[in-house]
Amino acid sequence: MAMPDAQGGAREWAVLAAASIAMVFATGTTYASLGVVAFAMAEEFGWSAREAGGVFTVMIFACCLAQPLPVTLLRKVGGRWTMVIGFALFAVTYLATALVTGLLSFYAAIAVTAAAFAMVANTPGVFLVAGWSAARAPRMIGLYLMLGTFGSALGPPIAQALISSAFGWRGFWTVMAGVAAIIAVICAVAVREPPETARQGSGGSGSGPGLGAMLASPRFLVLAAAMVFTQLCVMTISSTAPAHLVARGWDGDLAASLLGIQGLIGALGIGVSGFLTQRLSPRLILAVSLVMTTAGMLLIAGAQDLWELYLFAPLFGIGWSVTTLAIAVLLVEYFGNAGGSTALAAIWMATGASAVGPWLAGVMADNGWGFSPALGAFGILLLPIAVAVLLIGRPQPIAEPA
Repeated sequence: MAMPDAQGGAREWAVLAAASIAMVFATGTTYASLGVVAFAMAEEFGWSAREAGGVFTVMIFACCLAQPLPVTLLRKVGGRWTMVIGFALFAVTYLATALVTGLLSFYAAIAVTAAAFAMVANTPGVFLVAGWSAARAPRMIGLYLMLGTFGSALGPPIAQALISSAFGWRGFWTVMAGVAAIIAVICAVAVREPPETARQGSGGSGSGPGLGAMLASPRFLVLAAAMVFTQLCVMTISSTAPAHLVARGWDGDLAASLLGIQGLIGALGIGVSGFLTQRLSPRLILAVSLVMTTAGMLLIAGAQDLWELYLFAPLFGIGWSVTTLAIAVLLVEYFGNAGGSTALAAIWMATGASAVGPWLAGVMADNGWGFSPALGAFGILLLPIAVAVLLIGRPQPIAEPA
């Protein structure tokens, strides 16, 4: 039986709220704050810059390998239980992370955390929100990513505050384990499957000529390149900014504040962009956001004055977050909700290539070159992709893969 409009509207907003909370937690406790926590752990254990940065390589690579997991679980158990399982895994793994005694055990814990991230953020979130939103999908995806991006604003300062207190870095992981358990309950109560679930499944079977043609299309390849190289920049900034800025004479608190500020500004920018995608070309928005990300990377790479760092925060924050939104919207517009969800999972798998960023930056720093060369070079790589985005043509939805 069809759901009454009022009840359907309430359920849509409840799903949006739960998915956004999930995204805030997943982003805030992993990519956004991992650099802050790993820096503190490295000081205690005596890890090198390459070893500390390697945790991001592990996180990225493991998260990408885990991307088929949410696609499979969405088809088998639905979005609700996919997210509940993910948060249960977060809780258990974060408790284990609080007990690590060395680098290898830390890497192992983070690898499992990456699987939990894949089950609660991005792919399942876009699938659920777009499924409940129908024609309003671009706007609602924008709201979802905007609210979720607040994790980038909240994560670093919260991590720094807990680490600087009596809790320390072990207390940070313990507290986050408890929060994960609470969010698991929230998802179990608030998340329901979208009306399209029975018809669309999880976004395709994962095989067949339809899917192959989609993944081989120039549109998909350009959008995948945009995401991969943007994530290369994001992961390198998140992993190296504390050490980079300390090496250039600023303190760790400033680094955590800047990461928080860029995340907050990015969250606000992505919300506005969600509405703009219904009025302006998402391709144009994506191209501009890539250029802004480049500008931010160049600023932090060579910053000598404080004003350059405060200009970095809005440029980089808006740049990378709006890039993520524009790509998600374009995937849905090009390939439909189900096909777009599958394409998004495939793109996140491809971002495994970005794992080289933190590692390469750490190698350069260990060899006396500092982090600046890697930060600047990675940013410049986005410019030719911005040009390619403008050449791939307007969205003309194709049939979803069988």
